[in-house]
Amino acid sequence: MNIIRAVLFPGLLGSCAIAGSHANLSAPQGFIDEQIGAQYPRGTVFVVRQKGLFGVNPECTTFAMATYKEDGRLHSPGLAQRAAAVGAGCLLRNFPVGWKFYSLGALSSRKDGRVVFPVQECDSCNGGWSASYKAVIEFRIPQDSMQIRDAIAQVFSVDDTPPAEDGTAAAPEATIGSVYVNSQDAADRLQLNSNSCFHLQEGGQTFSGTYYVDGAALKLHITELNKDVEILIDGTKLVVNGEEIWVQPKR
Repeated sequence: MNIIRAVLFPGLLGSCAIAGSHANLSAPQGFIDEQIGAQYPRGTVFVVRQKGLFGVNPECTTFAMATYKEDGRLHSPGLAQRAAAVGAGCLLRNFPVGWKFYSLGALSSRKDGRVVFPVQECDSCNGGWSASYKAVIEFRIPQDSMQIRDAIAQVFSVDDTPPAEDGTAAAPEATIGSVYVNSQDAADRLQLNSNSCFHLQEGGQTFSGTYYVDGAALKLHITELNKDVEILIDGTKLVVNGEEIWVQPKR
């Protein structure tokens, strides 16, 4: 899925992965939830520690379900889930390490013993860059309160950043390079000029337009297609549609 295909097939770029509805989050709560809730009450602010967390816009009626497994890793929603959500009208966003959320409460299902942990972007904590996107993590590990707490600590750390003088936290700074190439095909090249214009060579075609950085997102307006594309800035890399990596070429 390259940059231009993401424009031509927007459902794969801007749709929500379905893994559970609001109704699914009303499962009966048990003793594990009470213990977790005491440690992480609703409104606790977290900082993302692992890649793989996806969120959906507030109007979306489904959730993007990331999964934490016994391998100690957070697994993002699969391609099948995202493809199944095409046409649902939701927006999907991949969150970088360091992004901040607050707890919406922890729920466990007595049926399978898994704990579902919903969170929502903390707009003020991210310096106003966020848009209240929601995300859900399912912990597929034994339903033991200590193991669940340890797993949550692997995905999130509790935010201890002191607020700025105006009461908000400073927004994370995204560093943008001047040239990126597709890690799978170095002939695909994106050049970002200092005058906020870009030049894109992809699939043997040439495109141009304007760009700007919005928090952890690089936003392109492609003149030839009159379309907009949002790309995640992940450290020194760009992530297209949550899976295709564009890197800065070695000098």
